[in-house]
Amino acid sequence: MQSRVSDKLKYLKAAMRWSKFVFTPLAVGFIVYYAWLSKSELYELFQSTDASWLFVSVFVLIMLHLCSPWFTVLFFKNLGVDVTYKKVAIVHIKYLPAKYLPGGVWHSVARVAEYLKMGLSSRDVSIYFLAENLAIVGVTLGVGGVAASLVFAKSEWLQLFFYLGFAVLFASLAFPVVINQFFAANRKKLQLRGYMFSFSVFILYWIGAACAFVSFFLAFPHFSSEIAPLTIGVAYVFSWGMGYIAIFAPQGIGVTELVSAKLLGNEGVFSVLVVTFVGFRLLMFIADLVAWGLLLLCRLNSTKVRK
Repeated sequence: MQSRVSDKLKYLKAAMRWSKFVFTPLAVGFIVYYAWLSKSELYELFQSTDASWLFVSVFVLIMLHLCSPWFTVLFFKNLGVDVTYKKVAIVHIKYLPAKYLPGGVWHSVARVAEYLKMGLSSRDVSIYFLAENLAIVGVTLGVGGVAASLVFAKSEWLQLFFYLGFAVLFASLAFPVVINQFFAANRKKLQLRGYMFSFSVFILYWIGAACAFVSFFLAFPHFSSEIAPLTIGVAYVFSWGMGYIAIFAPQGIGVTELVSAKLLGNEGVFSVLVVTFVGFRLLMFIADLVAWGLLLLCRLNSTKVRK
């Protein structure tokens, strides 16, 4: 029985690798195709770009790298494990380039390895990463799904996400109960209050991420003048969540852009929006690179001072 399950898991892993291998070039191909179809509209759009909003967006994205480590610190503290914010932030930023390796999972893998080196147990690290992923889905699809169903009330299919959102949010908040029931034997139990406190960090994080996307969108007056900032932010958070659960798409590439464009545009501007939203990924890459570079400079400077 165990061998059968093991064989099925091997087939599943192989299928996931192949799906990512096939989907990624297809997604890039469609984006290039949309760019070709909309080349004249894109040229006019970029001609009227307000670059100051792009700088604001990059700045917010960089600052978010200082926010997300707080979830790690607070969650481990709830497990009875003390880790310093400085160490967690360094680990998070140090391995940002790993996000762009094939597969899209290496940033998490690298952090797991570092946390184990810091002396954390594999049990605590496993629970943490399970909680982190569940919290991400809980905020983006839970809170984001409920918000999207209200903001885009005219879209009937989004009403389904109102109920899905509540279900995902409930599952996220019930996480401590499940962990305490099955994985807390002779160990400190997760406190609901502490878990909610750490969960709120991700809510703040995604408010910031929404603000970064709104700033990016405001750089294109042709679109932003017609859509309320709240609508833009909700569309981004929800569409990012949809891309996150699309495990066949590394970092949700293609899926996030399609959902965002579908929510915010119409048939006339759909392809333009898809390609434009890819530009936000470029800003995220720039923000990651700047944050990583600043950390590198700080560490080099501290090394010189010690010498």
